[in-house]
Amino acid sequence: MSQKKKTDTLSKTYFYPGIYNLALLVNKKVVKNLYHVVYSKPNLWTAWGYGVAYGKYWTTNIKPTNLFIKDGVFHFDSKHLFNEIKSESDMNNSVHALSQDFGVKFDSTQFEARIKNPQSEGGESCYDMRITLFDKNFNSIDANFTTIGCTEFAMLIAGKTYFGTRARQKNIDLDEFGVNQDEWNVFKFLVKGKVLEVFVNHKLAFKGNFITNEPFAGLVDARITFKGTGSIDWVKVSNSYTGKVVYQTDFDEKNLIVDHLE
Repeated sequence: MSQKKKTDTLSKTYFYPGIYNLALLVNKKVVKNLYHVVYSKPNLWTAWGYGVAYGKYWTTNIKPTNLFIKDGVFHFDSKHLFNEIKSESDMNNSVHALSQDFGVKFDSTQFEARIKNPQSEGGESCYDMRITLFDKNFNSIDANFTTIGCTEFAMLIAGKTYFGTRARQKNIDLDEFGVNQDEWNVFKFLVKGKVLEVFVNHKLAFKGNFITNEPFAGLVDARITFKGTGSIDWVKVSNSYTGKVVYQTDFDEKNLIVDHLE
């Protein structure tokens, strides 16, 4: 006796751009992972805040870039955060994200950004500045930079390779991930195949090989997260082999929807 296959549709509304992992489970076992990209409006960055207050998680709605650009700097306004910090476990974070097809494969990516996170502008705790990149297959690079003297909280994960985190202590020196958060700092990730180089203020701070769960695909998501509210001066994405610039923005107020270079 044959049975007709049943097809079901699951609807979901997404409120934030990014790449999401949808897991198909059979008898509580994951049999397939599906990766779904929720794109930003073309070339338009978004921002939102999240954190913990009174022991409960909170998240703001997304905000368009033009609310937070002044004098060519992208800075999330701290007035949109939950500012009543009551305990050491409470925290504020701000996310700045762009989800789109950048026109370069993940294993050929060079990502650069000039950022800072001073206390005077809303930086908190170790004044963390976290840069995360994703490709269409959910491969990622995730790096956390801190103020000098706080690098025990620095972090670097590429693919499924953990180079240094608080949870998984490794014999990897990430002291160069500590910077003066009061000044502008330039960070660069250079990926060639499965080799990652990280530069901090034009100086090589890390080089290592990494492995991935999935084949490399196109870069589709870049986000910068601050502990508190930091600032972004500019962002540039290039092909790491040819040097061709595929995307850049200096957050010029006269051109809020920035150019995607062909």
